[in-house]
Amino acid sequence: VNAPYVHPKVSDNISVKRRYLGFKENQHILPEVMKVFLDKKETLIQYIKDFKRISGGERRRCINYIEDFYQKVAENNLTFEYKEY
Repeated sequence: VNAPYVHPKVSDNISVKRRYLGFKENQHILPEVMKVFLDKKETLIQYIKDFKRISGGERRRCINYIEDFYQKVAENNLTFEYKEY
């Protein structure tokens, strides 16, 4: 979480956007996979809460990251369309 290598340097002057670059043949399974993933949100958060090998502050940061991700997914009502890049 919050790894420095996922952010471009300011001097790079580029924008970063994550994209699914999988195979077109697999597009039909993405909605089903996403539903399974979304259904696991509370389980994932509980796992982080129970993981005592990291500090409480780190657990909170992990949970915030996960909650932010799920909120962005919900806000954007993500759909999966294959695009050639």
